Amino acid sequence: MIRTVLLAPLLAYPLWEAVAVQITSLQLSLPGLPPQLDGFSILFVTDPHISRMGRRERNLLRVLRGLQPDLLAVGGDVARHERGMALAVRILQSVKPRLGAFAVLGNSEHKHDAPTEQLVRMLEDGGIHVLNNVHQALCYRGARLVIAGVDDPYEERDDYAAATAGAPSDAPIILLAHSPEVVVRLRERAPDLTLCGHTHGGQVRLPGLNAIYTHNRHGVDLDAGLFTADELRRYNPGISGSPLMYVSRGIGVSVLPVRFFCRPEVALISLRSG
Repeated sequence: MIRTVLLAPLLAYPLWEAVAVQITSLQLSLPGLPPQLDGFSILFVTDPHISRMGRRERNLLRVLRGLQPDLLAVGGDVARHERGMALAVRILQSVKPRLGAFAVLGNSEHKHDAPTEQLVRMLEDGGIHVLNNVHQALCYRGARLVIAGVDDPYEERDDYAAATAGAPSDAPIILLAHSPEVVVRLRERAPDLTLCGHTHGGQVRLPGLNAIYTHNRHGVDLDAGLFTADELRRYNPGISGSPLMYVSRGIGVSVLPVRFFCRPEVALISLRSG
């Protein structure tokens, strides 16, 4: 009896953590960022894996409601069926981005039973523009910024060259990609900042250590957090300049409905001239 009482909190904690969505606030300095873009804010939401309105989804809605970033970026694995996508769109519409909302597809939207085209239409109809190996140039306080998106890198559907073809050369590039595996295929002008998910941060971690497993073909090193240009060059020595990549722990879970030392997150990123 005493053992059960003592073990109960330990067993319950991973279930609680899996629904305890938090905001991670970051300030990222980008060399060459025009001064007009200093303070530009991006809300990055990835891997919600929504199928129904549960406790995690209610917590996500509570976290998102009323936020007004300059840009909403969605990193894929939103939902694999229409019911989940309809709910996801309603939740994402609680954010009021000033310059628009953009998304990329993840491997979930490409599952063999997923109605991919319908899911894309639902996002678009909900005001969330899907960037499928394309880009869009934005103007903010008189300065240009490119938001580019590639299809799922995990299944090697990404085409960064196509996504950035014709992009203005004087504008910083923010790249959305579902998986950090996109880094190995960057050949042309590297993005100034890449935003990824897919790994769930490993979902289960031990304090001070990398993830145990990330569903990533390139090991567990690209698990979560901010990666500098030197770290990225370990995977692609041809990368030039000073690009950054942020890998979000995301929101959802897979296999088991638990997280351990790896809380679900949405990232609120503020760009700084550096």
